[in-house]
Amino acid sequence: MWKEGGLKSFKRNNKLRNIFLDTTREVEVKDASGKRQTRIAFELPVNLYDRVLSKIAKGLFFYHTGRVFPSSVKRRIDSLVDRPIELEELAYNNICDGAFNYWYLIEGSSSIWFIEIHSGHWAMVTTGVFCDVAS
Repeated sequence: MWKEGGLKSFKRNNKLRNIFLDTTREVEVKDASGKRQTRIAFELPVNLYDRVLSKIAKGLFFYHTGRVFPSSVKRRIDSLVDRPIELEELAYNNICDGAFNYWYLIEGSSSIWFIEIHSGHWAMVTTGVFCDVAS
């Protein structure tokens, strides 16, 4: 996925590349066994991240329904700390051998998307009436 799209965008978009490179630093983290390791971290601009997740949800909506997502329908993006417990009742799909997992429910123009990226980051995108329920 990175080589097919992300890397091309990163090379082509100087502003995006500078955002990442200017905030990159080493951080010490503990792995699952408690061993300390050094990793590279960077700051992620929330507004950019939210726009990307919103576009992903619009694309998935089209993929699953064959309909263009109405621009008049509101969308809400929330970062999540961990896996939500209510996912078992939702439809599931994954892309790139599990690098991008998502659970979803679509009712008309309203939808809810739980997105897991690289087994570590969770987000929820809600649209339409689900925006009010998620508040």
